Amino acid sequence: MSKENEKTLEVYKEKAHLYLANSLEHDKLDPKRAEQKRVKLEKLITSYFLSLPEHAKIFEIGSGDGANAKFIQSLGFDITASYTADDFIKATQNQGLKTIKFNALENSFPEKYWAVFCWRVFVHFTKEDALKIM
Repeated sequence: MSKENEKTLEVYKEKAHLYLANSLEHDKLDPKRAEQKRVKLEKLITSYFLSLPEHAKIFEIGSGDGANAKFIQSLGFDITASYTADDFIKATQNQGLKTIKFNALENSFPEKYWAVFCWRVFVHFTKEDALKIM
């Protein structure tokens, strides 16, 4: 793992609680825009998974607050959420989601999945590390 990505992971591990505390407040600044973004993303997610069988296993890398994993679960899929930061892991577990601690650069997938979903994850990696993950 590159030094840049090690630093990024450390920041997320230390600051996850701040993100969780402030993300809802951020959406309240412009609720209409936040809702539009959410609807657009949910349509995208739904279209991506249309061809998958009912109850297919999906793995999410970098689940953050768990909102996307919760939506994927609502579509009838068996979702496993993941993150490296304990505060994010607790947040997703508190929503009743199956969640594991997972570092895409260091860990192997714990089982086989029909699909892997990651939203706004690869922007945090160097090009070399993103290619390694893929």
